[in-house]
Amino acid sequence: MTRSDPKYRDYNLLLPLEMAPQRFGEWSDEQLLREQDDVTPTTPLFHYTGRDALEGILTNRHLRCFSHAQQDDKEEFQYSLGIARVELERAATHGEEFGKEFAICVTDLINQNVLTSKFKFYLFSVSQKRDSELQWKQYGRDSTGFSIGFAPKLFLPDKLTLSPTANENAHVGRVVYADSKTRYRHRKLIERAAEIAHQVAAANLAMLRRESVHVDYINAMAKEYIARQLIWRCLTAKRSCWEHQSEIRFIVMNLPKKFDDLEKSHGGRRYITYALPLADPGSIVEIMIGSAAPSDAEPWLRQSLNDLGYSAAPLTRSVKSLVPCVY
Repeated sequence: MTRSDPKYRDYNLLLPLEMAPQRFGEWSDEQLLREQDDVTPTTPLFHYTGRDALEGILTNRHLRCFSHAQQDDKEEFQYSLGIARVELERAATHGEEFGKEFAICVTDLINQNVLTSKFKFYLFSVSQKRDSELQWKQYGRDSTGFSIGFAPKLFLPDKLTLSPTANENAHVGRVVYADSKTRYRHRKLIERAAEIAHQVAAANLAMLRRESVHVDYINAMAKEYIARQLIWRCLTAKRSCWEHQSEIRFIVMNLPKKFDDLEKSHGGRRYITYALPLADPGSIVEIMIGSAAPSDAEPWLRQSLNDLGYSAAPLTRSVKSLVPCVY
């Protein structure tokens, strides 16, 4: 008999049953690769920030990826998870026998575990919108700050294997907004996982007569779905009221212990750093100055860019007018 695949050995399944998480894993990877091709940026991505943060990025040539628990919308993970729960309930009610068991098991695991405590997630957010009035107000210090435009090449997938150092692995995901889009993504994945769970089980009924084998099999499929898809879908979905952000997320995630020596704190917020080759020519395509920035903003920035080796980076000023600050 063929040896077990090392990726699924921890599930301790009989080899014919191991086919289920393996099939779902292969299908899942295909889905993510297809989405990666779709989300891989081809135009600059912009990050709105203040003077100190901009100077830190340029000087240190790294991004500060802040803990997911400290994002603006504290309930966003639960928002997407809540929609997934509804779809799991639907699958548990209307699916085929072993697909129903899969959906019930996933729901039980969600109820018994705080998923955000099983992994740690750190995010750096960029926007597809170059000059957004709402983002100037929310993140660009009421238009007194800056918007740094990163070349798309900085966010291209360029590694075939994961680094053992947690903050050297990042994934790019486009955020989807609104219930309908979020529901569609969850339903598609749940239906496929449930279908595979039922098909493989139905083909190996004799093996599942032992209760321990049956339980291990359903648990394996539930855990595979949660790890491969559910968490990612909950990290890349937000309510429609945030749609103006047009957000692309740079996400670093791993087991909590992997970040023990990497996590830092600034202003009470936890973060890790992610190095970027900003010194490479063309890495910064533009830095936009807020419309209400003080008069010394442009000469200060030009001098800083020259001193730090970014002399070719073009400067522009936003045309979005907010109430100007008084100096």
